[in-house]
Amino acid sequence: MKKWIIGIVTVAICSLAAVYIFIPGRLEVSVLGMMKCNAQAVFRQVGQSERWEKWWPGGLSEVNGQKAFRYGSAIYNPDASHYPLAEISILHEGKEIKTKMSVVSVATQDSSAIYWQCYLDAGSSPFSRLRQYFYGRALKHDMNTIFSKLRPFVQNEKNIYGMTVGWGGTPDTFLVATKSFYRDYPTTQDIYRQLDKLKKYIARKGTSISGYPMDNITPVTDSGYQLMTAIPTKRPLEGEGDIYFRRLVPAKFLIAEVKGGDHSVREGWVHFREYVADHERTVMAIPWEYLVTDRLQQPDTAKWSTWLYYPVF
Repeated sequence: MKKWIIGIVTVAICSLAAVYIFIPGRLEVSVLGMMKCNAQAVFRQVGQSERWEKWWPGGLSEVNGQKAFRYGSAIYNPDASHYPLAEISILHEGKEIKTKMSVVSVATQDSSAIYWQCYLDAGSSPFSRLRQYFYGRALKHDMNTIFSKLRPFVQNEKNIYGMTVGWGGTPDTFLVATKSFYRDYPTTQDIYRQLDKLKKYIARKGTSISGYPMDNITPVTDSGYQLMTAIPTKRPLEGEGDIYFRRLVPAKFLIAEVKGGDHSVREGWVHFREYVADHERTVMAIPWEYLVTDRLQQPDTAKWSTWLYYPVF
């Protein structure tokens, strides 16, 4: 009988010793995720809470009047971010865990790695250490699952930029153009008023239009906007008054199509600039857009098609 008691006590002592030896008082939980996507683009998705809704695998909650994200039994909330580091807090059983997520480029501009790390206070008692150890394993599993949901989202370019960006050229070479200044953002009517002026000039000169009309809207400090419009022609024209000739040098450009009205186009330019910055392209000249759909003839803005052109190398 005494041998059994001694044996049980010995096993208990060894088990307790093993807990203290193999489970430290401070546990590190970390995961590494590889993404086939530009690091800057990935960071915007994990570092800006307003973008989480598009890819987050769990549900939404509210904590202290602010939107938070639930996964399993925990609440995740992006706290602060400054590339390449994002801070994310995890609320679990009334306790807050501070985590850090680093995003770095790997090998090429189109690949990145995310390292997500946190520390758990395991406590001093063996039971606390065991409990935190198993929670740490569960947390690591959840982090990996979250990465598995994020990965296919960021690897789809359209999810990141709202459009597909590719290389292309333009057959248009000869242009007639004009520009005007507006205090407020130019309207569709403003654009087509200038285009109508160019069309009348082209007809008067006895040539024809060879492509879609083009425009560029550029902010001029805080005082307003410059609207430049152009129309491709079959042959070069010398210009007249505030109408001038431009020749478009044949080259390859970054191109993307936007479906929708003026708001969609402006949003498209925001994401296009993000793409250019993410891929460290050098801008050669001002970007422009082709008005593929005649906006005055098609009242349904959902059917508008606009091609965005960015001259870069």
